[in-house]
Order: sequence, then C-alpha cells, then structure tokens
Amino acid sequence: MKELYKTLEMLLQNTSDEKAKNDLSKIFGEYYQQFPEKYSQKFDGFIEQNNKFKNKQNNSNSKDDEQSENLPKISLPNIQKITEMLETSLILPMLATDLMNCLHSSDDNEVDTKQLAKFIAQEQPVVIRILRIANSPFYGLSRQVDSLETAIVVLGIRTIRTLVLNVTVVASLKPPTCELFDCEAFWQHSLAVAVASRLIARLYGGSSELAFTAGLLHDIGRLALAGCFQQEYNHVLKYKQAHNCTLLDAENLILNLTHQQIGKILAKNWRLPKSLEAVISFHHLPTLLQTKLQEKQNISDKLKTELLEFCDIVHLANIFTTLMKLPTNQKNEFVNILAVDGKSWERFTSKVKIEKILDLLPKIEQDFEEISQALLG
Repeated sequence: MKELYKTLEMLLQNTSDEKAKNDLSKIFGEYYQQFPEKYSQKFDGFIEQNNKFKNKQNNSNSKDDEQSENLPKISLPNIQKITEMLETSLILPMLATDLMNCLHSSDDNEVDTKQLAKFIAQEQPVVIRILRIANSPFYGLSRQVDSLETAIVVLGIRTIRTLVLNVTVVASLKPPTCELFDCEAFWQHSLAVAVASRLIARLYGGSSELAFTAGLLHDIGRLALAGCFQQEYNHVLKYKQAHNCTLLDAENLILNLTHQQIGKILAKNWRLPKSLEAVISFHHLPTLLQTKLQEKQNISDKLKTELLEFCDIVHLANIFTTLMKLPTNQKNEFVNILAVDGKSWERFTSKVKIEKILDLLPKIEQDFEEISQALLG
C-alpha cells in the first residue's frame, strides 16, 4: 500500500489547494486500500517511470527547450481561418444537427413519438446502437426494448436526444491520422469522463443526461487539432512526453492555442447548448469560467449557476477517472494530472459529503464497463 500512497501523492503534486489535495488523498487512499491488488496492477511501473524521467531531465541540458522554440506552429494568420478549416474538416452529422434543432424548438410533451422515430430511422446504424445501449445494464430497464418507438417512450425524449447526439458523433467523426494520437484511447477516456459526469450530476440534482454529453465532448478540441493539424499536433504530443508537462502547457507553447479554444469554436459552429460550450471551453479551470460569467450582464444568475455547475462536474469527473486510471488499458504515462481547481472542489464538497464520493467510485467503474462496448463497440 505504501507504493499506492506514493503514486497518489505524485498524481496530486500539481494541486496547490491543500484542502482539495487532502480530501482527495483521503478518498482515493481509502479506495485503493479496498482493492490493493487491482490498483497495484493499474499503476505498476508508474513511480519507477517517473523517477527515471526525473533523473533523465536532471542530467540533460537545455537543448530541448531551445529546440521547442523552433518547432512548427500553426501558421494560420487568424482565428477566422482556423474556423473555416474546422467547418470543412470536422462536421457534426446532419442527423444530430437536425434533431437538436427539432427538439430545441419544441416542447418535449409536444414531440410526436412516431414522427421522431421515423426521423431517426433514416440512419439504421444509429438505431441499432441506440437499441443496444437501451438494452444494456447501463440503463437497467426491466423490459426488453425492441423498437425505436419503445425506446423513446421508455427512456424519454431527452435521453433519446442525448443518445442520438452521442452515438452519431462517436460513430461518424473520422479518426485523425496524427501519428501519436490514439483515437481509441481518446474515446475511452471521453466515455469514462461522461459516465463519471452523469453520476456526479445526480448528486448535484442536475441533468445527468446533459452531463453525460458534456463529459463525452469535453475534449473534442483535441480530436479537431489532431485531425486538422496532424504535424503540428504530433510535435505537441512529443513535447508533452519529453517534458512530462501538461497537455495545455505543450499546446500553448507549440501552437499558441489550446484544445479548449478550438473546442469552443466547434461548439459554436455546431450550435451546441450553452452548457456544453462552457464545459468544452473551461473544463480545466472552472474558476476562470466563473470570472468570465461575473463580467456578463446579459445572463441570468440561474443560468450562470447552471453553467458553472456543469463545468465543475466535468472537471471533477476528469480528475476522478484519472485517479481511478480509467480506462485501465491506457499506457502508464509520465505526465501528472492537471491541478484540481480549489474553488470547484470547495463548491462540490459544500453540497456533497465525502462519504458519498467514496460510494460513487465503484459505480463509475461498473457503469463504464457496462456502456463502453455498447457505445464504442
């Protein structure tokens, strides 16, 4: 167990907020203790790899840092050019776009189930995957769902809307050809964060389905960068690996922009709800979102609270799944997790008891296993 506690200490070393660090050490130290063999295997070699990396860095000179200044950056002169490239390279599937518009413009009670089923049925692969998910243990339905109409009735309009968006995005966006970008690992991580976001949202009393979508799409800017700027993003990933730094730091240094900024452009182009746009744009630092919202006079306090809450949820889901090493099959990496946003943690623990968080962790693992094959298949 000493090795696991040392691993936990290393994973949290970038967190400057003492309360968040102490709380998470207590929660995950106790959780690791429940499954010592499993977590010893998950983090096998992590400490040794990090120590080897630190020794290597201590013995190296500053040539790598000098070379980083000369690495190729995205040479597009302005954000408009980047936007145009994203619009032609990464397009939200028409079915998802039309369905979102259809459901946003109608009251849920007024949506005709048969018409909606007929509309979605245009894409049979989507229908098949929706039925597979509806019948998976993830939703725990007591009856077999054998048709799209039944799925809509049993799961509800909002859940179906979420499923269609999630399924079409995952199924239709082409994997990028960036050499070091692992598309399968990307979607596995995104799904793990989505599952954790859904469960955390339930503790908040918020929309668990919308939180799931927010978690699934939170890193979509990474997919865009790897797909549209393969060579440049390959240098980002090389630098990240070589310097044991955060992805955001590598992106800022090499590209002068981050996946959060690119994700925000996509969210606007796809006309996603404001809550999803906020999460995609600020999931690494919810406190920055809070500052931005305080400056806006044309947004209601209720909406500000909702946007910040969703951002907190996905931020913490990202932290939880990293500390749980979900997905398990990801390779050990040298990079420590991003710092926990102290204000975000403070808001969360003011509403949720630590004991509830400990109970939540095995459910995250269980739900991830139950839906990963059905959605990512």
